[in-house]
Amino acid sequence: MLDYLLLPALLGAGFSLGLCVVRPRKKLPSFWLALYAALATGACSVLLYDGLAVFSPGFWTGGKGPNALVAATMFGLGALAGFVPSLVVVLLYRTSKHD
Repeated sequence: MLDYLLLPALLGAGFSLGLCVVRPRKKLPSFWLALYAALATGACSVLLYDGLAVFSPGFWTGGKGPNALVAATMFGLGALAGFVPSLVVVLLYRTSKHD
């Protein structure tokens, strides 16, 4: 499980760092950037876990298991694992810009 949560944490930090750098230099980055990065990380974790089968209609309707529930769980875990490092990056970026 730790291996699954490490990659979303790194992705979340990378997404938030990229979003902080793209922002205008004069303004401090908002804390909403951490949430946006976490949502993008959750979507990427679903794609990493389930692959391109997510885009087929059979993934959501057919099969033996509840694939929508598994995808929602993976999204939630990936978003949560990506939110904490994203928030840390935004906080560090705000303190470095404030000084």
